[in-house]
Amino acid sequence: MKNYSAVGKDIPRTDGVDKVTGRAKFSDDVKLPGMLYGKVLRSPHPHAKISSIDTRRARDLPGVRAVVTGEDAPDIRYGLVAFSLLCDRHILAKDKVRFVGESVAAVAALSPEIAEEAIDLIQVQYEPLPALHDPEKAMKSDAPLIHEDINSYSPEGGSGREGNILFSQEFENGDVAAAFEKSDLIFDDTFHTPVVHQCYLEPNSATADVDHQGKVTAWVTTQGSFGARDLLAYMFNLPNDKVNVVPTEIGGGFGGKLGITIAPISVMLAKKAGKPVKVTMTREEEFLNSMPRYASVIQIKTGARSDGTLLARQVKVIIDAGAYASFSPAVAMSAAMGSGGPYNIPNLKAAAFSVYTNKTPGGAYRAPGVPQMAFAYESQMDIIAHKIGMDPLELRRKNGLKKGDSTFDGRELEKSTFKTVLEKAAEGIQWGGKPKGANRGKGLGCGQWTTGMNPGGGLMKLNEDGTISIISGMVDLTGSRTILAQIAAEELGLPIDHINVITVDTDTALPAPLSGGSTITYNMGNAIRLASGNVKKKLLKLAAEKLGEKEEDLEVKGGAVKVIDSSEKSLSLAELSRISSESKGEPIIGAGLTHDLPSCLTFVAHAAEVEVDPETGVVTVLDYSACQDVGFAINPMSVQGQIQGGVVQGIGMGLTEEYIFDGDGKILNPSFLDYRIPTSADVPKIKTFIVEEASPKGPYGAKGVGEPPHVPPTPAIANAIYDAVGVRVKEFPITPEKIRMALKEKLGN
Repeated sequence: MKNYSAVGKDIPRTDGVDKVTGRAKFSDDVKLPGMLYGKVLRSPHPHAKISSIDTRRARDLPGVRAVVTGEDAPDIRYGLVAFSLLCDRHILAKDKVRFVGESVAAVAALSPEIAEEAIDLIQVQYEPLPALHDPEKAMKSDAPLIHEDINSYSPEGGSGREGNILFSQEFENGDVAAAFEKSDLIFDDTFHTPVVHQCYLEPNSATADVDHQGKVTAWVTTQGSFGARDLLAYMFNLPNDKVNVVPTEIGGGFGGKLGITIAPISVMLAKKAGKPVKVTMTREEEFLNSMPRYASVIQIKTGARSDGTLLARQVKVIIDAGAYASFSPAVAMSAAMGSGGPYNIPNLKAAAFSVYTNKTPGGAYRAPGVPQMAFAYESQMDIIAHKIGMDPLELRRKNGLKKGDSTFDGRELEKSTFKTVLEKAAEGIQWGGKPKGANRGKGLGCGQWTTGMNPGGGLMKLNEDGTISIISGMVDLTGSRTILAQIAAEELGLPIDHINVITVDTDTALPAPLSGGSTITYNMGNAIRLASGNVKKKLLKLAAEKLGEKEEDLEVKGGAVKVIDSSEKSLSLAELSRISSESKGEPIIGAGLTHDLPSCLTFVAHAAEVEVDPETGVVTVLDYSACQDVGFAINPMSVQGQIQGGVVQGIGMGLTEEYIFDGDGKILNPSFLDYRIPTSADVPKIKTFIVEEASPKGPYGAKGVGEPPHVPPTPAIANAIYDAVGVRVKEFPITPEKIRMALKEKLGN
């Protein structure tokens, strides 16, 4: 492998000091002259008609400057317009509410306390309607309709809209029915997964200002400033140049901030008040009305030969969309398309459904749809292995995708690292060795993720002192600025501290992709390589003119352009910047824009060892190893952090995390006190193993890193629990209560 100077190195995050010292500015840190504070009134009912709203007492409260309801909102239904999905929602509820926590009215006042008091003065008369909380019941033809006018929503027509089913689609490869007839064994299982929150530490917050010409400026915590701009422009029927989104620092997202939650209400209040308005959600509001992971029901039927060869699979995945569509059609498709997992299954049929219920709407969360599906197919892989008496590792090795196999989307693999990542993960916990104690077990979980193409651009400017400024519209979730600085430093032969990456607003930056789906390094990394190449060309051309040399005899290295293999003739980058400004009247600037990048496939495998207390059902994760093909680790330390973070979130999802609803659709645990995420005491040392099989188009061969490590943890833990105490729980989180109940049933039988 080539010996690089800046990439492939452990570089601390360039924004680290600002983050830990408090200098970094987040959305709730925004303060503008004359700024007001907003609060939102939310529905106490899961499904009800709005008979009347009386805001007079709130408007009359001293210090209140604006009160808005659905009557003040544009009569435009929105969805995730950038993804061409269903537009079914208003900014504030009109006519009726569809989940507990839906935004009904909002107030802007001189202080948060006054706004809160005003909210309590708004009187809303509701007529409760029958509510649905089970997606399978909601699919029935006689179920009450949550959206009566669904077929009038844009885009019109849609795929499989009927009753409360807002989306359905089927995919098939091969002849599934014939393959089941040839199978020696058929396995048919149903798995359930709950609503799970991303648990980012920073709540959603937005400040909006509307000038005298109607231009909207919004300071937003978001994973995609250009997506937020486009969506706000659509909601308020404005051209894009009438909306400027300023992305602030972001305190975590994990997909939950790909859409926008509170910004439209800030805009409505700012327009009415004639003053900038900030709205920051409380932690309870985050649980009530943000974009958590969707609940799902997954029915999976697999046919196999007695030697373990997989022949056929049929899957039905039902995504519980909650009250509005949001990301749910895309998540349903992602889960269905990923139902084969990293295995060669020649005959596969998958049906995807997204269904309305009267629960909080969902959104994206780290590898949307795939962790739910992996829990099902990887649990069933162990069920198959135990039935036929085969080592679960051997069953996976036998059926894993290899060179020449085709994936469900029809792509023929030119190479495959699946076997490598599988065996390294297993070795990490000494697979095959006897447990060192009673009620201990080991489990495997495998998966894949496709890094897609999203066009993105970056600008690069050579400064007068020879340093480089990169001007970008991307949002830095995971240290992306450091990655781009490493790439620029590598391309231009500069120390990394000579590179400054600046994130700017949508009025200033070139379009940038959403920071999600493990795409930023893949797409923006290539954009910065292109921009670096353009700057390098200009430097070489100018230096050749001044030094009287040929361009091909020069190199950019060590902060200067030099004659190759000679230190006598050179010009520093600072000198070249000055020469360009004085003699040509222009700075040295380069731009890069990615397009038509092919997607690339990433394989991942995890292995867990657990101990289960049969008396209490408590699970302790003793050992954990994770192996991932990352293509090329531009910053190995950052890659390791991504992998470990995905594992920790997966452990939480597998063992403790879930929304708990009462019979009326109210969330009973909307706080970090009752919604339990893992602490350091719950997590073992996580061993990470990196495989580097370069992708053809990623920068230096890099692949997406952030999504894959969140795919395998839940099945790895579920399979380890079965190995420890012999009970199979088909619903996560696998709580002590569920284990005890399963053990009681086992003993009773």
